[in-house]
Amino acid sequence: MPIGQPQLFPTLDQIMQLVRSMSRDTFSGVGGQQGRIFTNDSPFTLPFLNEALDWMNRALRNEGVTFPIRDNVIIYQIPPQAINEPAVNVRVGFDGYFDGQTMHGTKKLPGDLMQPLVLQQRVSGTQLPFARMSEAQEGLISSFPQQFFGQWEWINYEIRLNGSLQTMDLMFRYVSGQLPLNTLPEDFTTTIIHVQDCKSAIANKMAQLYAERNNGEPGLIAAKEKAADAAIQGMAEAYVRQQQGINRRRPSYGGGGSGQGDGADTGQMGGIGGLVQ
Repeated sequence: MPIGQPQLFPTLDQIMQLVRSMSRDTFSGVGGQQGRIFTNDSPFTLPFLNEALDWMNRALRNEGVTFPIRDNVIIYQIPPQAINEPAVNVRVGFDGYFDGQTMHGTKKLPGDLMQPLVLQQRVSGTQLPFARMSEAQEGLISSFPQQFFGQWEWINYEIRLNGSLQTMDLMFRYVSGQLPLNTLPEDFTTTIIHVQDCKSAIANKMAQLYAERNNGEPGLIAAKEKAADAAIQGMAEAYVRQQQGINRRRPSYGGGGSGQGDGADTGQMGGIGGLVQ
């Protein structure tokens, strides 16, 4: 018999449907929306979701889970810096690219980027190899925009750069996962939570928080907390088993191994390549 297309990550809509089922709020609401109390736009949905995401990330880290690394993710055709002023830095965030004067909403960071590791650059349209960039150690140097991007730094959940006079491509290697959301998305059905098999953990934690908010039955609250913890434990065991199938070895003394000292010889796990238009 035919089966549906497999889905690696759950959507926010799937999580909210499960939360409402646990909270006995599966009724049709105002204007055809799902639920009457625990709706997508209720004032406590975003705080509860972010609290559940923070709890999940913290719990998985405490279990020794290493989040996957994505490589060769590219943002194409980033415009030049608009102002020839050393006091201005350009930046790439989850809301787009700011050239010092104008925000370009389509040139934004991937939604699953938790921590950038390596940035590389090239001039757009050249089809040349990417050149590795250096990360600023104590803030970006003050300089006029040059022919290429200068250094980069990760600050306030955005990448700041010394600007370029040319249109550039940026390629990323980063730790993937799910950061808290600043605002609720418009479409829950297309919003992905970038952690495998996390639906049960997040939904149970949100249901627990909802029950606590309403002074619910202590036994029910304890049951939701236990179910959330059990889901996290199952996720951690699956991640750890996956990592145990990878051959790992210590970095060579003084570097200079197969990765030429760039960390590739430490046995880090690679990831899935992709493109961001």
